[in-house]
Amino acid sequence: MPEAQADGVSFAACAACVAAIVLFQFLVSARPSSPHGAAAAPTAGAQRQDLHVQRKLQHAGTGGLIYAASSVFSRSAGAGVLLAFALVFLGVHELRKRSDRVDAAYVATFRSILRQDEVNRTVLPGAFYFLLGSGTALALFPPRIARLAVLHLAVGDPTAAFVGTLYGRHKLSALIGDLGGSKSLEGSAGCFAIAAVATFTALTLESAFYFSGEAHTATTAIALAGGLCAAAAELLDVAGWDDNLSLPLLSGVFLQLSVGRWLL
Repeated sequence: MPEAQADGVSFAACAACVAAIVLFQFLVSARPSSPHGAAAAPTAGAQRQDLHVQRKLQHAGTGGLIYAASSVFSRSAGAGVLLAFALVFLGVHELRKRSDRVDAAYVATFRSILRQDEVNRTVLPGAFYFLLGSGTALALFPPRIARLAVLHLAVGDPTAAFVGTLYGRHKLSALIGDLGGSKSLEGSAGCFAIAAVATFTALTLESAFYFSGEAHTATTAIALAGGLCAAAAELLDVAGWDDNLSLPLLSGVFLQLSVGRWLL
């Protein structure tokens, strides 16, 4: 098959895959979110301090699917399609501002995974930043680094939020000032733990991808470094950037600086 045609197939297949991931978001959000199984009111949305388990499960599931898909498609196809879908969400956000009908349909579709500020259209949806962060990471970093950065976004961010909401008592702002934002030491510890485990699992199950087919003696060290990179990326508040954008980019930078010699 000619290279141009192969690239076209790759882009088309990747686009279909990401469309399926967006459909997954719809299926998750369509599940009843009230304790009695009834659908929430169309204008209902969670606050940032709420536990919002359904949103976190959707976040982890979407990230896991993107991570898995990134092993199949080319770097350019994956990055291009993710960034294109980010633009779609940006366009929908702008349409919501101009059309009450579009806004009502959007909120009715994704109501159970939206925060109140997203319902109110005062901020861009998290999905936009998620796709933008994942696509940019795939575009900027070598494939092994990029995929781990996406994996850290998938599992690290929701775990940090979950643990921080339930158990967060020690605010990082007391230690590192404004860079810590509203993050907690407990949430960062949760992010470190899950990211280290996820990194170790990925390196073990996909050793042929990460280590050219040979098991690497530094797997544990890389996994621990990966946990630290993810935790550091999650806790830093970079000029108010959304975590879905800053976490994969910072994690990719930290991974490249710390363990890049083993993964390049």
